[in-house]
Amino acid sequence: MKKVLFVVQGFRQGGANRSLQYLIQVLEHSAIQPSIFSLTHQGSYHKLFSKYDLLDEDFFSSILLSDLSLEKPSFNRIVRWFLRTIFRLLRIMGIPAFTFFFTKARRRIEQQDFDVVIAFQEGPATTFVAPMRLPLKIAWIHSDYGNYLSQAGIRPETTIYKQFDKIVCVSEFTSAVFKELIPSVAAKVSSIPNVIDQDSIRRQSLSAITNPDFRTEGAVLLCVGRLDPVKQFTAIPPIAAELKKKGVRFRWFIIGDGLPSERDAIQSSILFHDVSDCVVMLGEIENPYPYISKADLMISLSLSEACPLGVQEAKILHIPVVATDFGSAWEFVIRGEGGKVVPLAEMTDCLYRLLSDDESLNAMKQELKYLEFDNERIVRKIEDLLIEAE
Repeated sequence: MKKVLFVVQGFRQGGANRSLQYLIQVLEHSAIQPSIFSLTHQGSYHKLFSKYDLLDEDFFSSILLSDLSLEKPSFNRIVRWFLRTIFRLLRIMGIPAFTFFFTKARRRIEQQDFDVVIAFQEGPATTFVAPMRLPLKIAWIHSDYGNYLSQAGIRPETTIYKQFDKIVCVSEFTSAVFKELIPSVAAKVSSIPNVIDQDSIRRQSLSAITNPDFRTEGAVLLCVGRLDPVKQFTAIPPIAAELKKKGVRFRWFIIGDGLPSERDAIQSSILFHDVSDCVVMLGEIENPYPYISKADLMISLSLSEACPLGVQEAKILHIPVVATDFGSAWEFVIRGEGGKVVPLAEMTDCLYRLLSDDESLNAMKQELKYLEFDNERIVRKIEDLLIEAE
């Protein structure tokens, strides 16, 4: 039995945590014994991951990464704010503050005889795992690394990734991007798509919808994802306004939570384009699958995606997908399998043609009627990756 520890930054909703949930579910009856360590325990996934072997939260790592604004005023919050201020001052002075604040948690993990430790997300999780002394260290990249660097305003983290034994990217596209940006570690890089538990998704999709804001009228369009500029949800209201002007009957729902600034920007765009009657933000929903199953189209407007889980989940529920032409779209949004890829500038015309022609939309649905997601090949690659290290 291989003892494998997955390290994540936190428990907020998002593709990395959802893919970890699926992965642990399919590994339950394998020769792998999974555990989880999270640098902070904030977020809705805490309850779900508590059912597994979840290591205790580390006080110092949680100080660095918890959102203190979510905590009630207390003496503990003041202490955490004070220590975080010290951390920032140390970094300004050029002192390796991460080493100081992470030391205790790293030592605790090193003493637990894990065979493999996986930094299951780029950023703090990889920074945490990189210097640890362990038999096998794997970095698991869930983003378009080039876009990640651009958003973070940093250069390729060559020193960090040289300390890992293996690096996994979740698509061929993101693997190629990573190798191009850090060619010195290219020999360590492989690509393995995310596992998806299709039986669980289909079972959860049968649950009742209780959100009173989910009122349908005409076609049902759906976007699911974290509220972040990369998802380009602010483009929905102008597209909706054009469809409305053309006489299309529809409601476009957005499921997800995220940056308050992005939520405000989407709401402002909804008001500016006068589409509050047909564009509805439903917020964070623990089980989005009943909503996906009721959609006529899943829409992805993303600027960048590594392995778009929402797209895969929609296909499993036999819902057609229309996506923008982000780098990995051609791997997952496939013509002939209920998918269309179009540039953002052509999205309005594409949706208008589909929503005005029942025959075309029904043909896309028929393409997905017998689709089955092949997890076996993916799981074999993961087991080979984790079990081969003796």
